[in-house]
Amino acid sequence: MLIDNIPSISMYELLRELREQPILIKFDDIIIERVLYLAGYDKEALIIIDDKGLYKGIVSGYDIIRLFYLYDKNALHYMFKTRMHDIMRVIITTNTNDSLRSLIRKMIKTKFGMAVIVDENNHPVGLVGMIELLKFYLTHGVYLYFREMQVQNLASRPLIEVSRDSNLRMVISLMINKNVRRIFVRDIDKVITDRSIIQALFLYYFQDLLEKPEEILNKPVNELSIFQEPAIINVDVSVEKVIRELLNSEAKCIINKDSGYIITPWDLVIKPFQFS
Repeated sequence: MLIDNIPSISMYELLRELREQPILIKFDDIIIERVLYLAGYDKEALIIIDDKGLYKGIVSGYDIIRLFYLYDKNALHYMFKTRMHDIMRVIITTNTNDSLRSLIRKMIKTKFGMAVIVDENNHPVGLVGMIELLKFYLTHGVYLYFREMQVQNLASRPLIEVSRDSNLRMVISLMINKNVRRIFVRDIDKVITDRSIIQALFLYYFQDLLEKPEEILNKPVNELSIFQEPAIINVDVSVEKVIRELLNSEAKCIINKDSGYIITPWDLVIKPFQFS
């Protein structure tokens, strides 16, 4: 099987190579006090632990965005009085001694795009997601085993898009209802991500969000600093080039406007093994 071509490497070795340090948050911490960790650090998620330091779950940018969908303009009020364990999700774990191959198999089966790495006592020591795995694929030549695959066959379809006049409330609703983390703004060739929304709301517009949430949520996205640059391609390119372009893009995605598809890290990390 194609998955057998993944280098034999343990999760401990992968962590050493990636040099990724997880952010650990107590499960009874107030949500609003920890959102800035997601806004200010380049992390996929926060790892939630109990008082003994044991893994309990994760909270991602998407989980925070979902609060604005559920509670609308009252989302901040909810975050000021509610704790991390109320919104955390339990995702898959992998032991430091487990292999990368076993993790990929687990991700294919469960459809989780992240995994918490724990030691023998269930203390979290790392978080690995699609971006980290994609970097590993590139540096270790894993992509060579599926370079003959057609890139468009790996792509997520259809491309979900809005105009720059769409308001933030509509974009958030679209993200949640379509279960996506990236929305394309066609008329300016930009992408809105869950992370870019978190950064804008909690780094740039937090005071406005406190005082007039209705106004912020109803603003056209073009008036907010929530755009990220995707990589744009309109021709057939190699898998290697797609991976490099994606990793170099701010929004961590590839857009093909002509064919109307988006390529995400999941498409390049997991899908090749699903098709093999």
